[in-house]
Amino acid sequence: MKRKELLDFEIVSSESINNWLLFLNKLYFRGLTNPKFIVRDDNESLKQAIAIVWPNSIQQYCIYHLIENFKKRLKNLKNRQLKEKILYHILNGYMRQKIKKSF
Repeated sequence: MKRKELLDFEIVSSESINNWLLFLNKLYFRGLTNPKFIVRDDNESLKQAIAIVWPNSIQQYCIYHLIENFKKRLKNLKNRQLKEKILYHILNGYMRQKIKKSF
């Protein structure tokens, strides 16, 4: 199978749904017509735009962003072992939920 990689960027004033639609449609018309799986951050406009341009694609929130967001929320907690335990249980639950939804 021939693999194709597309790289692109856009400078915009905001991450609005219209700007995301313009960007994603540009990728679509360059050949990215049916991605099976898309990893994204938690931007609601991006989530909606992906659903419009590629309605059959599976979307997943980026695990790195999930961990970083929880680390920020737990930064005042001094007990490192407790932090690790909380993150473990959050990620474990998140992944189990995603796996159940995929079947």
